[in-house]
Amino acid sequence: MATKYNLRCNRSISEKMMKKDFIYDIRRPIPTPIVEKPIVSLERILDFECNYCHEPIATLHSLSTHVKCHCANYCKVCFWILKPNETMEEHMKQFHFSESTIF
Repeated sequence: MATKYNLRCNRSISEKMMKKDFIYDIRRPIPTPIVEKPIVSLERILDFECNYCHEPIATLHSLSTHVKCHCANYCKVCFWILKPNETMEEHMKQFHFSESTIF
């Protein structure tokens, strides 16, 4: 419920004074019920790992950025860093079943 308050004289006012200037409703805050939030782990889920340095990585996008820092050839499909004796064609045949596509 709102109470009437006269800002000019800082006191509650009667019904007769409601038509005068500087009269505003002062609303009391409605109490909100306290809802318990589920406990969420602050640890990030690290679903990916760099095959070169074995650093755990959270997202595929982060992995795509990370592999570039190694300055090595990598697969643009799965971001696998190729070993020195491995070619892109061999990798594509073995893991992506594509003979003609070379990235």
